[in-house]
Amino acid sequence: MKTLLVCAEDLLPEHVGESYDDVLVVDELLTTLTIQEWALRVKDHIRKLWHEDEGDDKGVGVWMHGAAPFDAILINLQILMREEEGIRVELPYLEGREVPLTDEMKKALGE
Repeated sequence: MKTLLVCAEDLLPEHVGESYDDVLVVDELLTTLTIQEWALRVKDHIRKLWHEDEGDDKGVGVWMHGAAPFDAILINLQILMREEEGIRVELPYLEGREVPLTDEMKKALGE
């Protein structure tokens, strides 16, 4: 499984010494791009890692340390990329957190 860190620039020092296959530095205040443009950037990074992964456990694990809208972007991409492209996106940073999902979202995730 490949790994991606989506992180606000000012929070990067907290991740020194951690290892990821790719890091996407995002704008904490969402002032440089629209949410849709950020979603496309995140999607491109996930897609790139997916195509690079040749392991038996093919997928992309994404960790996020930034503004809340990126949570929504990642949850949506997890569902959409699975349905549309067969890309398995895992969000281990959300484990143990209550994330409200609609019934449709749960069905798409196989829950």
